[in-house]
Amino acid sequence: MPSSRMRWLLRDETGVAAVLVLLVLVVGIAEPDFLTRSNLTGTVHNACYVGLMAAGMVFALAMCEVDLSVGGVYALGVTVGAVCIRDGWSPWAAAAAVLVLSALLGAGNAIVATYVGLPTFIVTLATAMLFRGIGLATARLFVAEGAQVHLLGLDDAALRAAAAEFGAERCSAAVTDVTDAAAVAAAVGAGLARCGRLDVVFSNAGISGEVAAVEDYPEEVFRRVLDVHVVGAFLLLKYMLPHLGPGASVIVDSSVAGLTADPGISGYPAAKHAQVGLMRVAARECAARGIRVNTIHPGPTDTPFMRRIETAATGQPSQHAARAFDAMIPLGRHAAPEEIARTVLHLAGDDASFTTGATVAVDGGMSV
Repeated sequence: MPSSRMRWLLRDETGVAAVLVLLVLVVGIAEPDFLTRSNLTGTVHNACYVGLMAAGMVFALAMCEVDLSVGGVYALGVTVGAVCIRDGWSPWAAAAAVLVLSALLGAGNAIVATYVGLPTFIVTLATAMLFRGIGLATARLFVAEGAQVHLLGLDDAALRAAAAEFGAERCSAAVTDVTDAAAVAAAVGAGLARCGRLDVVFSNAGISGEVAAVEDYPEEVFRRVLDVHVVGAFLLLKYMLPHLGPGASVIVDSSVAGLTADPGISGYPAAKHAQVGLMRVAARECAARGIRVNTIHPGPTDTPFMRRIETAATGQPSQHAARAFDAMIPLGRHAAPEEIARTVLHLAGDDASFTTGATVAVDGGMSV
């Protein structure tokens, strides 16, 4: 990742224009001498520009991880600069063309931000899933789509890392135990103060519990699993629903275990099935206000959280356990977190404007 100062430069439209103009000037001024010394002509000459554009595109893709729109500006700017120099423009003229392009794109971005506004997205993240899981992948996708995100979770260091990745203007975070009503209320208040409104809520906090028959399952673990999944989702709905308006969307991350059942994991399916009941009540209550509420039901997903469940359930090393679970999935593989995130994005948007009270399976066919 770029340094903090470099990240600031690359996220600002002025910084984008300055870097692009500098790149075009350096290449444009140096290139004729380079060609003379190397006696490059014809096909090789054009190949140099292909190389320049390819290098620029790689850099642009890297910038997309910082900000998708900024990455797009870099991609267009590098392309325009390279083509202008290739076609005989002076480096100063090429730089001017890139500067104008950057200004136009920056103005367009400002207009969109001012008159359309940024949707606000709140996501709760299980500590075990934050660094590489569904919650983080979903937050990253929403930021790329232009949303402001407010992250809730238990791990302060992990939340800070995510907020640093997304940038202060797009992301805020609050250390929150979703089973603590006062903490949830305070986190919702902080999100409202920071973002102004709430549009999308993704309830994703969860723990796995233990693997044991019902008669051997520890009572305290069973209660804790229900507290995190069911009470946690309930408290999020309780304190966020009053602040949602028409068109808002709530997505609760259940599981394929909320549609099916397997022996030895009574706590987890019980909690996930209970989330469906909570979702259906909320969907009926909120429909008159134009608020949609749905659950998603991921199957095995390639996350550390899932790996721990698999090794505990099978007693096998991680790779062998993953293959055993792959054999139970009709599509024959785990989902990527980004695939689940795209389902959340769909349910959050206008394409799902008539979808509420639904249990959306994203499980590779496991629940069929």
